[in-house]
Amino acid sequence: MQKRLLVLGGGESGRGVALLAIAQGYSVFVSDAGKLSEEAVSELSENDIDFEQNGHGAKVLEGIDVIVKSPGIPWEVPLVASAKTHGIRVIGEMEFCAPYRKGKVIGITGSNGKTTTTLLLGHLLKTAGINVAVGGNVGVSYARLLLEQPDADWFVLELSSYQLEDIDAFHVDIGMVLNLSPDHLDRYDNSFDAYAAAKYNLKKTQHSDGTWLQAGDELSQKHALHLQELALEKVHQIDMPAEYVSGVAVTPTKEYNLENTSLAGPHNAANASFALTAAELTGVKADVLAKALRSFENAPHRLERIGFVDGVEFVNDSKATNLDAVDKALRSFSQPIVWIVGGIDKGNDYASLLPLVQKNVKAVIALGLDNEKIEKAFSFYGERFKNTSSLKSAIEEACTIAQSGDVVLLSPACASFDLFKNYIDRGDQFRAAVMAIPNFRETLQHTS
Repeated sequence: MQKRLLVLGGGESGRGVALLAIAQGYSVFVSDAGKLSEEAVSELSENDIDFEQNGHGAKVLEGIDVIVKSPGIPWEVPLVASAKTHGIRVIGEMEFCAPYRKGKVIGITGSNGKTTTTLLLGHLLKTAGINVAVGGNVGVSYARLLLEQPDADWFVLELSSYQLEDIDAFHVDIGMVLNLSPDHLDRYDNSFDAYAAAKYNLKKTQHSDGTWLQAGDELSQKHALHLQELALEKVHQIDMPAEYVSGVAVTPTKEYNLENTSLAGPHNAANASFALTAAELTGVKADVLAKALRSFENAPHRLERIGFVDGVEFVNDSKATNLDAVDKALRSFSQPIVWIVGGIDKGNDYASLLPLVQKNVKAVIALGLDNEKIEKAFSFYGERFKNTSSLKSAIEEACTIAQSGDVVLLSPACASFDLFKNYIDRGDQFRAAVMAIPNFRETLQHTS
């Protein structure tokens, strides 16, 4: 008898699961509490997959054998709780995909740097001629990759804490937690330990022949110690000095020069160290990796160097939505920084940044509808603290203050939803506005 599967959520993860389930012989229904995108409606319709949107029907659980919920849906929502009460199995995308895995899997998680490390590692392997599929929490879902690239030798997956909460059968051949810092604590009853435990489920489910790359930062070390009884035979420590060395990536066997690459800043040196170590473990030679580094283009909104206006460099770091990411950004430049910060606060304690800000930041420009907390933290800048409520005015203030040789850095430390659709929209608007400034150049123009 054909099994009936309910997919909760019609985003990329949910649609990927729906398509994979259809291919595996399931009868599939997709239900979304919100409005589906035009792309989602079109794809589901074209594949004859029944769906509903803007709420779950009263009888949506009838006859259902298994539910796959999208990562953004908490386990505590009433429909999921009701399903469990009725004895219906509820799992996430990673667990659903586990029986259908092909090839080997590299899993990348952490609080910051996941996307850069995932895309970089995928690029390194592709450049080396390896048949690799790249996705997960970035780009294409794992379920869709299994359909579209079933013969890939390696799957490189970015994995969020949400995707790792329920894994059991899902496991990776090479796994890593890049770093840990407080984030998404509203999902975990404000418990950092619970958040970290979700990340380290990736190590917990590894088989004994798997390989683990262990971060050296204090919080990662602390939570890894809780799992010593699960220690794998193959563990590679990625040690970084307290002050990360920018421009050099270090693996257990070699140092790689990051000059003339898109990997700016000390945190990207750490990301590159993880990616290069994993690539070496797959058998790629160091000379191939060194060449591949130079052709890598990082994802936008992550210390994205836009260009120059009259000798002032503009950098888009819109993805930096927590203090740890901002900390790394502020350490990435030797030039004076005009820092654009703000949005919807996520419980930030800006006091932790004060020594670094005082050392590296020339002026602070608050961008948001409610800047009171930021103003309280940085008002000591006096006339070099500016309060703005639009991107246009923030950039105008930055241009007034910055001088040739300075950096104007958008690194918000906050969510974007007060003035923008999301961090991508914020970064896109910033880039477009900067490129529209008279005298904008993509590279620094020297005069003789």
